[in-house]
Amino acid sequence: MPFHEEQLQFMIALAQERSPYLNPFFLFLNYFDTIYFGLVLIPLVWIGFSSRWGIRLYYIFLCSSLINSLAKFLVGWPRPCTDMPDIGLLCFPSFGFPSGGAQTAMLMGALLIYYWKNKWAWMVGGAYILLISFSRLYLGVHYPIDILGGWTIAFGLFYLFIRTIDPIEKYLQAQSLIYTCALAMIVPLLMLLFVSLSPKCNRCDAIALPIGMFISFKYHLYLKAPKSIWEGGFRGGVAAIVAVALYLLLKDSYPSCVYEIIIVFWFSLVASPLYRGASKITS
Repeated sequence: MPFHEEQLQFMIALAQERSPYLNPFFLFLNYFDTIYFGLVLIPLVWIGFSSRWGIRLYYIFLCSSLINSLAKFLVGWPRPCTDMPDIGLLCFPSFGFPSGGAQTAMLMGALLIYYWKNKWAWMVGGAYILLISFSRLYLGVHYPIDILGGWTIAFGLFYLFIRTIDPIEKYLQAQSLIYTCALAMIVPLLMLLFVSLSPKCNRCDAIALPIGMFISFKYHLYLKAPKSIWEGGFRGGVAAIVAVALYLLLKDSYPSCVYEIIIVFWFSLVASPLYRGASKITS
């Protein structure tokens, strides 16, 4: 690792400056680098506001996760808490470079700034990127070079997304539904095979999702855009709560493939018609 000793001394100095009053806040920010973030964000967007953007975010997360997992395995640089266990408020067994939290924060923040086009976009997106990225240093789980690596990969993915998403979607809209969903299954399979060296690449959800998409699109099950942000927040919030509840109920009793498929079917197939049916009953 370049400048290993210098970075370690920086991390030691940072750990000495921690405040017990700030520790709970930065420990909370760690949830943005866990499965819970995806379990909340994707159903919230997919069911609450836009299935199109839900699908986009799902595949952005998938690509980012697989690239990060492969990069960690190939580079193999340690975490600060691996070099010095007492330095970290948290510690994880995986390698450190690049930081998955910083990578996700930069990717999501850049998309927010690019698409929101609001005077608040830079403030909110920038604060999100900096807070989450700094939290990885504060908690002692990443070196500065890990943050820079995550940012670099994220910016590359962001640039690739904004340059290709429109022609890709235009091409897919001209194809049959079964061809589009088959492609949505084959491409993740090829990606999973490509990164199969990494032990963290079991993503059964990537294979199950196109099935839910195919049925929902074929039978027009997806919800229309909400009439208000409150309606969208409510139905998306309920979908997110159920996704998290399913994960908590199933993760200790079943293999990851089982609960991944169940959760994916929940927000890609079941939640929309269930909410539509409940709305008809209560109206």
